[in-house]
Amino acid sequence: MIGAQHASQVELIPGFLLALFCGAFIGIEREFGKAARSEPADGDRVGTPAGVRSHILTAVLGWTSYVLDRSMSLNSAGWIAAFVALAAITATAYGIRGIRTGHYGITSAVTLLLTFLLGALVQTPLRLVAVGVAVAATATLAVKAPLHRFVRALTPQEIGAAIQLGLVALVLLPWLPDRDLGPLDAGPLARLLRDLGVDDATMGKLEIFNPFKLWALVVAISTIGFAGYVLVRSMGPRRGMALTGTLGGFVSSTAVTLSVAQQSNHAPHLSGPLVSAVLSACTVMALRVFVLVALFAPSLTTAAAWIMFPMAGATAVGAFIQSRKQPSDEPSAHGLAVTTPFALWPALQFAGLFFLIRVGAKLVLLVFGGAGLMATAVVSGTVDVDAISVAIAQEFASQSTHITEKLALAAVFAAVASNSIVKAGLGLSLGARAVSRPTAAWLAASILASSAGLAAALVWK
Repeated sequence: MIGAQHASQVELIPGFLLALFCGAFIGIEREFGKAARSEPADGDRVGTPAGVRSHILTAVLGWTSYVLDRSMSLNSAGWIAAFVALAAITATAYGIRGIRTGHYGITSAVTLLLTFLLGALVQTPLRLVAVGVAVAATATLAVKAPLHRFVRALTPQEIGAAIQLGLVALVLLPWLPDRDLGPLDAGPLARLLRDLGVDDATMGKLEIFNPFKLWALVVAISTIGFAGYVLVRSMGPRRGMALTGTLGGFVSSTAVTLSVAQQSNHAPHLSGPLVSAVLSACTVMALRVFVLVALFAPSLTTAAAWIMFPMAGATAVGAFIQSRKQPSDEPSAHGLAVTTPFALWPALQFAGLFFLIRVGAKLVLLVFGGAGLMATAVVSGTVDVDAISVAIAQEFASQSTHITEKLALAAVFAAVASNSIVKAGLGLSLGARAVSRPTAAWLAASILASSAGLAAALVWK
């Protein structure tokens, strides 16, 4: 019995240490903030905001009240009572501080109450969430000055754009069905195709309309465009667009290409930074494919490096060269001259075009068959490189279809080359010439570099 009690007490130690961490982490920032402000006179310390000691003790109070509540089986009444008491004390103390100093901000009071809750939360299975909230809260408190400057610099148009983006991404997207739909889900269309001699099995293979994924592409394009606007406005065209492309490449290099094509029609004078954004995204795409192949088929790691590293190197060099190109006629210090930071209609157009490409790719596979791995890779690569790269790697690793290493490498190359060609075509057809032409040239160079790497890999093998 004693041993069991000792073990249960030892299990409390991690929660206690995390409570100390949360309180100290937030309290140190509060202490720095307090030191940065003018302090009251020595005889007028009542209004001094809580610092590191207060926050550590508050976190420990939250932890202790939660542990006592559980050990005494109070069904949360104990720690809730402690929270209410702390809230009353905090309101009184900061109310007096407001009266004496004329400052009625509630940030410090809310931070103190949050620290109490985090102290209790670390003793639950959500302890990692508590640590994350502590870090996020500290970061928010630390960037007070730049955050206030950023908000004051916002225009009504930009605030409205952020609200629209939030509605599109967080309100509408979750309600859309995440499943593939086809002619069989549309009665009139299914009857029409049956009259034309198309059987149900073939129509089942045409289930390629996924509302969630298609709208997610719209959200990705809109988000990348909005992020690019914000970054360029705050950092300038050169650094802002390069960072936009790099981050966007982790989501979709095609979405970056479409977003840049839209922006290039409004700001062709920023051709260098815009081209750099696309090439940065393509660099990330090439490295992403390499990582996926290496994860799902480790034996292909070295050979895949021969293909993807030259492609990534070519686009990275192009991104660097284009980022150094001076804008031909920069209208302002941060002048990305787009008409709005959020444009839904162009994103809808691009998503529609993307869907048509997918439909065309599916029809080609149905007509000519999907048995040929190279044909499948070329057609699938026009839409997405991640899925086909993983599929090829998995097939090679399983050896269920006896795919040779050379064939697997050639198929991966065919997919990424096809994807690059499509992006070059989208840029040439939808973007300004000053942006689309150098983009297409660098993408062609990356394909040549990758093909040389493929040839070297095949000869080496």
